[in-house]
Amino acid sequence: MESLANNHGFLDGNRRIAFSATDAFLRINGFYLDVIAEEGYEFIAGSMDRHEFRFAQILDWFVSISSI
Repeated sequence: MESLANNHGFLDGNRRIAFSATDAFLRINGFYLDVIAEEGYEFIAGSMDRHEFRFAQILDWFVSISSI
């Protein structure tokens, strides 16, 4: 997720792709993100705007919103 969002692999939609790909990966592995769209967007956009979108912060956020 961090790499997809930060490295701008696509012309547009890097944040959306990063979130969707991560959500699909986690679902395949039995984890589910329990978050509404606005919260997910605010986390990603806000973290990136503050230059805090790093693995440790993403992991902490996942733990706080995920369910098995």
